[in-house]
Amino acid sequence: MNRLVDDVVILDDLTISFRRTIRVPDNEHVSELPPDLGPFPLFRVKDFVKSLPSEMVAKGGLLFPMYDRESMWISFSSEKYYAIKVYSGAVNVISGEPSVETAATKLHRRHKVARKESIQDYIVTPSQRWIDGIATAAGQVRQFVATPLGSGYSLEAQATGQEVAGGLQFEITPLTARATVQLEERKAQEARAKMEREMAMEIARRKQLEEMYRREMEQESMERSKGEERRERIRASSPPPRRSTRLRGEPQPQPAEMNLAPGGLIRQSIVADDTDPLGPDQWDKDNTIVFNVQILNTSHFARITGKPAPATPITAQMYASLGGAFFSLDEEKSNIAGDFDGLKSVGQLDGLKELSINPTVYSIGKPSSSSSSGKKSGSKSHHHSKHGSSGSSKTKKPPPPAKEPEPSLPVVHVPARKKLGAEFFNQGGPKIPFRSVKQLEAELGAARLVSFD
Repeated sequence: MNRLVDDVVILDDLTISFRRTIRVPDNEHVSELPPDLGPFPLFRVKDFVKSLPSEMVAKGGLLFPMYDRESMWISFSSEKYYAIKVYSGAVNVISGEPSVETAATKLHRRHKVARKESIQDYIVTPSQRWIDGIATAAGQVRQFVATPLGSGYSLEAQATGQEVAGGLQFEITPLTARATVQLEERKAQEARAKMEREMAMEIARRKQLEEMYRREMEQESMERSKGEERRERIRASSPPPRRSTRLRGEPQPQPAEMNLAPGGLIRQSIVADDTDPLGPDQWDKDNTIVFNVQILNTSHFARITGKPAPATPITAQMYASLGGAFFSLDEEKSNIAGDFDGLKSVGQLDGLKELSINPTVYSIGKPSSSSSSGKKSGSKSHHHSKHGSSGSSKTKKPPPPAKEPEPSLPVVHVPARKKLGAEFFNQGGPKIPFRSVKQLEAELGAARLVSFD
């Protein structure tokens, strides 16, 4: 049964979670994987149809709140194999191609094949356990960063010249039953070893940061409780001012809906589809499911949902000062990246270059210190999972607070347990049937043959 449990989307044995994290510095340096700071609270759109803007209701699916310039990553877990296309504002975050293919899409693919570059436009689980951003270069992504819909910063705005879709869209295609059996026989032991390694890293990382995150959130809450945070929550719970009461020069209120823009660079590879040797029909394209995940501006969150907004996220500088670590995962660098020529990060559009930080970097088996330049030159791509338990036990922890007792944070969110019925999915399905890399390459080859006839 498809359901939403503890802020995790469960579809058969595939789970998807949207995770809070540190916004990495937006500059020319490539960061290792930032930490996991817990899940974003997830809600069904259908439960708030009376208070949400009509355009968000029409798109349906799920929603979660984000602050302006907050970052996130997406976690995937499964034992079965799934091909997953991830779109931000209807733009594929792996390939840079629109969800509706055009003649330009085929031309772009043909050029990539000529350059011996991959035209894979999807990830495969369980091989890929997470994605932190937009695959702008081989072995690198630009971090997902939330910006208001219509601001012009988003991937959608820069790629298409408009902001209409917003949020995230997922197209998920399972393996056929026959291919699943073949793949399990061929790769069971190898896949299990890789999954266990990455899961150990992820679990260790989350455990390590739990105490640090709680301490920082408590500290920041105390510092801000009489100031900005309180005022922000009051504004969020108040009705928007009437147009006639706005003073000249006062900024326009932010829209309720957010979009995702490219942020700082993170070392991360997109894993190549290793199921293609099974044959052209291994993916069950007739059973592709499609759904939307929308992002709600925290300034509107309390008014729309009746729930307090999550705590403001910790900054990279504060995280590093508390002894927080980034993480590296030993993985092969693939040549999978999209066509994102001209795409600019939030910092580049602002004309700002953020200062680098120098956190400790932990690999799967052993810790290593980052270089002073901000690039983790000897470490490999990490990700939101923490490395193994041996590294976790050596993690540098912040000094204990003064003798005063630590205050407890109020519970602001009780995760829902909800069914995801037929109305949750886009009934029209994908805009074009799923094709694997081999099938896309075959299409291009057939097109070339026809053109010479």
